[in-house]
Amino acid sequence: MLTIKVRSHGDIVILDLAGILDLEGANFLREKIQEERQKGFLKFILNCSLLTNIMSTYLQNLLTPIRSLVLIRGVIAFCNLTPSNHKVLKTSMYYFIIKVFETEEEALGALTVKKKESESLPGNDSSE
Repeated sequence: MLTIKVRSHGDIVILDLAGILDLEGANFLREKIQEERQKGFLKFILNCSLLTNIMSTYLQNLLTPIRSLVLIRGVIAFCNLTPSNHKVLKTSMYYFIIKVFETEEEALGALTVKKKESESLPGNDSSE
């Protein structure tokens, strides 16, 4: 069973995951992400420090919300993965659409920097 604690840090939602990411857990996580997106959040950190197992078969249930976030310049970052969960994500080819960080602090720093970088996207600079 998966439990999810929701916190926020500015414009970033942090989801603390505990338990097993199986079919039920993947569906529950997808619903939580969608709930937070409806509130206007586009940046998510999945803190996996208490996640004991990711069952790769059910990662596909997260593909639609992850892709839809990426299309609108949102991001999902995983942090605090165990070595076995890290391997599951890496071999499932999710590395192309998600970010993975060692710690929550690194993820927060990267997502905060990303916001500042987006303010100076090409085309927004009047010197061009």
